Amino acid sequence: MIQSLIYMLKIINSLDNHVVQSTAALKKKKHRNRQGLFLLEGARAFKETYNYPDQLLRFFIQQECLEKYKNLISPYCNKDGYQVNEKIITKISSTENSQGILAVMKIPATYNSEIPQEGFILLLDGISDPGNLGTIIRTAWAMDMQGILLVNNCADPFSPKAVRASMGGVLHVPIFEVGRQGIIEIIDGGRQVYGAAANAAVSINRLKFTSTAIVAIGSEAHGLSPWVTDLCSHRFFIPIKRQVDSINAAVAAGIVMNKMGERSS
Repeated sequence: MIQSLIYMLKIINSLDNHVVQSTAALKKKKHRNRQGLFLLEGARAFKETYNYPDQLLRFFIQQECLEKYKNLISPYCNKDGYQVNEKIITKISSTENSQGILAVMKIPATYNSEIPQEGFILLLDGISDPGNLGTIIRTAWAMDMQGILLVNNCADPFSPKAVRASMGGVLHVPIFEVGRQGIIEIIDGGRQVYGAAANAAVSINRLKFTSTAIVAIGSEAHGLSPWVTDLCSHRFFIPIKRQVDSINAAVAAGIVMNKMGERSS
């Protein structure tokens, strides 16, 4: 069965093949938006596709890795699978040292869908580093957050670097790009926004988050933007040594999510 699946994989040897060209284009945001697709690279991330098989459009395996990954691809005899040479896998991959397996996924239907009315949500304000964003998404998945709101030009959560850092978390955590009016409508619906701010008077250790809490995290360089701060009904700080100016945004988000999780523990 597995051996026959390998023989069923289509062979592409040309860098000019239209499938290769359209897949390589997904490394750029405009093409991801246009096609509604993104790249998921590596064996560990590929396993997450088992939870969302309908979102897998096609996959590629470097010919030298066929034996290594034959069990990994066995559930996908009904998908478009391609065996390709090293030059092609290098062209479509965003990593310098590819693991030799790559999936093309549909951007989840939950992306920019209806925001949940219950459950913990993070609001990320101006998180421009895709690695930080991906790490936050991975942690949000681990901590069972119900969604992530992105405001003020955050990094693209479906960029290759963010997807790699999320370790497949982008498939599991609903993500929403919103503006000021969108946040106001969420607040009018009954949710409260808590903001992490270095100059706040209340420590996070003194807070108990409600089940409808939205917690805003800003970038380590600029913190929360003024309009987001204005919409926060509560502001708090994370205690750190006075000699340290700030902590990494992904670390701050992890501390916040751990505190949020205390309510249900």
